[in-house]
Amino acid sequence: MTPVLLTQFPLIKPLKSMLRQTNHIIKIKPYSVSSALPLLIFVIKICDDNALETVKNWTFLLDKHGPATVRIIVASIGLSGLYFFCRSIRLVRRFSCFKTVNDIPDEFFKKHIRLRGIVSNVDWKGRLVVSHIPIVKLPFTGNQDSEVLIHLAAVNLEESGINWLRHNLLNNYIKFELLCKNEIDNSAVCDVSVKYKTLPMMMKNVNREIVRRGLGQVINYTDNEHIKALHMIPRYNRLVQNLLLSESYADKRGVGKWKRPKLVEAVSGYPSQIVDLVKNSNIFIFLQICYTAAKEGAIKYKRNLKFMYKFRQPFGHPLFRGITRAHQRFINKTVLVKDNNVEEALKILNKKMSQEKLLEIYRRTRYYEKPYQQRNQYSFEICKAIYNEDMNRKIALISRKNRPDRWPGQY
Repeated sequence: MTPVLLTQFPLIKPLKSMLRQTNHIIKIKPYSVSSALPLLIFVIKICDDNALETVKNWTFLLDKHGPATVRIIVASIGLSGLYFFCRSIRLVRRFSCFKTVNDIPDEFFKKHIRLRGIVSNVDWKGRLVVSHIPIVKLPFTGNQDSEVLIHLAAVNLEESGINWLRHNLLNNYIKFELLCKNEIDNSAVCDVSVKYKTLPMMMKNVNREIVRRGLGQVINYTDNEHIKALHMIPRYNRLVQNLLLSESYADKRGVGKWKRPKLVEAVSGYPSQIVDLVKNSNIFIFLQICYTAAKEGAIKYKRNLKFMYKFRQPFGHPLFRGITRAHQRFINKTVLVKDNNVEEALKILNKKMSQEKLLEIYRRTRYYEKPYQQRNQYSFEICKAIYNEDMNRKIALISRKNRPDRWPGQY
């Protein structure tokens, strides 16, 4: 048998990492036997013929018990994985129904697990009473009563905000992300989302919607629990930053709590001390006295006018548009003159007509182009002209004869 150099074969190079020689004895690393068994047999055959029987025994054992060993190892790994999966959060979240906040594990709050449920009530503090719904409902479990108290994270609600929650979230499906637990009132501080009515596939954040509408504001920095959550929970910090942006948007729009008063309301909202100073000033008192005197004088003047109108009714007739035509006998008596003095009669007649405010009608009437020269005839013609003028106006009003909207042939 001719000696063979091991370095001549390219298969020997991978074996350098698996072989080590001490005192001219070749030792094999145990973890590499199964992966390079053919190569080892070849090397051992060359090096030592006695070791071949040992290797054959090992291979016989592996062929006999190897499949069973592999199956046992795989089954044990699968069972251990199934055990850890059953204890995992995902399985608990899928099948568990939490009745109160105390039933929720603390690990859920640390990992900010998102749960779902239906809002059954909104209390006077603005907390949501949610009936928790598991993702996978097991058969034959029945309906389980659940009342999980949820507080909107980092939001201080107004009365209008509580009414908005009752109107929009009652008996609606929501999703709430657990941020922390409030030990004082035994509630969960959550970031709540609800579906749009117009777009059911999309969700809107209730916390931001409340602040955006001006129905609430971000909690003040004097609250110790709020400050602690800001430093300890990064997701709570990001939510507060978004809420501050929504609050500035509501302040710029002037909606809800940030609604600005009108000009009249702003003027009336000045400090009461300035209003008292103005009311007690001398100028204001003088103007108030003048206003009272003018008001009383106007009332008395109106009463006197009514009395004068009633007093002169026996001496005249009310005409169209407030024109008063004096009685014929009254005018005839006032213009009687001696010796048939026409000039004196016209002078007195014009004076009386100017006093009665009838001179304009006299000047615009065609009956005075050629007046009569007989005794006392002027007064008769003047009264007749006034009467005709009044009748013409009334006829024009009734028949629309002089109106631009009349049609041809209308009287």
